[in-house]
Amino acid sequence: MTNTLVSPQWLHSQLAANPNTIVLDASIEFQIPLEPQKDKSGVIPGAQRFDYDTVFCDPDATLPHMMPSAERFNALASELGIQSSSTIVVYDNSGTFASPRAWWMLKSLGIEKVYVLSGGLPAWKESGYEVGSDYSTPQAAELSQSLDSHYFLSAEQVLDHAQKRNARIVDARSLARFKGETPELEKACAAATSRAQSVCHLPSLWKAVH
Repeated sequence: MTNTLVSPQWLHSQLAANPNTIVLDASIEFQIPLEPQKDKSGVIPGAQRFDYDTVFCDPDATLPHMMPSAERFNALASELGIQSSSTIVVYDNSGTFASPRAWWMLKSLGIEKVYVLSGGLPAWKESGYEVGSDYSTPQAAELSQSLDSHYFLSAEQVLDHAQKRNARIVDARSLARFKGETPELEKACAAATSRAQSVCHLPSLWKAVH
């Protein structure tokens, strides 16, 4: 399997063939401007909650949903039964909006077989598959992975690239947020501007490729 995005049909077949597949709901609770409407009715059977806003994050950071330390990440992932060899599919209830962030986080921890459910929970339902009402309770596993530094850049590194103009810097926010025309949800980010050379708004890009 080489594609990062998987279809509801693939996931349904995978769950039947490999019941040990781990399904994670990475939906976010807060509403981001221009985010598709959330579908909060039901969860994919066997799914577990992957909350990177309040749990899988750095609780001491002054900014929201910052990356947790390797120690914290390993401990929390172990509670979900995640191992380095696990096959994991992440999804969210807006379509494919929050789940790519969870994919990136797990990949940075060295988990190789991580996939994103294309279309998320709405696509799963549209395909005619059943949903459950509760998250599953997994058996804990042992996990001791290191965070891959290649997945991260510091603010100083981004500034250096911007000044040297030796990298293409893209802002994934909407154009209105980029220009400061729409208030930011977090006070710490209010009136912030980036060094991005262009804007590539995720929902708009998603519509373009579908």
